[in-house]
Amino acid sequence: MTGSATAADMTASNIHTFELLAFYLPLACAILSLLVFMFKVTITEKKHAEIVEELQTKLATGEVADAPATVATVDDALTTKVLAPVSGQPMMLEAVKNGNQGQGLPGVGFAIQPNDGRLYAPFDGTIRFTFSTKHTLGIVSDAGLETIIHVGLGTVNLRGAGFTTYYQDGQVVHAGDLLMTFDCDLIKQHGYDDVVVTFFTQPGRITARTDDWPTTIQHGQSAMKVTLKPEPK
Repeated sequence: MTGSATAADMTASNIHTFELLAFYLPLACAILSLLVFMFKVTITEKKHAEIVEELQTKLATGEVADAPATVATVDDALTTKVLAPVSGQPMMLEAVKNGNQGQGLPGVGFAIQPNDGRLYAPFDGTIRFTFSTKHTLGIVSDAGLETIIHVGLGTVNLRGAGFTTYYQDGQVVHAGDLLMTFDCDLIKQHGYDDVVVTFFTQPGRITARTDDWPTTIQHGQSAMKVTLKPEPK
């Protein structure tokens, strides 16, 4: 009510109009929205997994740029020593066979076939994001190196089962901090590969030099040195 109107000025017609606009119309819109969602939105679990995998591939190849890291602009290239996030057998990305495509993974980075289900921070940096399925996280180093760590192939279908994180998005972490545990046995029981893949989302700006890997690498050992070139001015 506005102006000098009072409750006594309300007529039966006014009350009916109020009820129509305040209750019945919103209820009808809510029911219509529910019907549209039920019959028009057809994103299945399988489709969701396909979308997530496609996004990861685009990040690895640089087709999708991550949000810019908040680091100081420098004239010289910055180098980050990337430590092994898990213990196990190291390998190059092209040696990791994707079950769906039968070929190596794209991008710049490395992979490790883990000996156990503990994952640690590969350098000092900040957690940028975690997929809702918990199997993938993004972390940026203090030097601005944007990195994705992906646990397993096909593990998006587990919808987070078997994964436990020990951080929050936006948290500053240090090299060697325990970030996650994952159930290797559960992953294998569902027919998936538990390989841990580490790749960098700015392939056009980086050069990477792989350290001389032993047959088995321990978490915390240096796995790769990555130089990030400054963006063109």
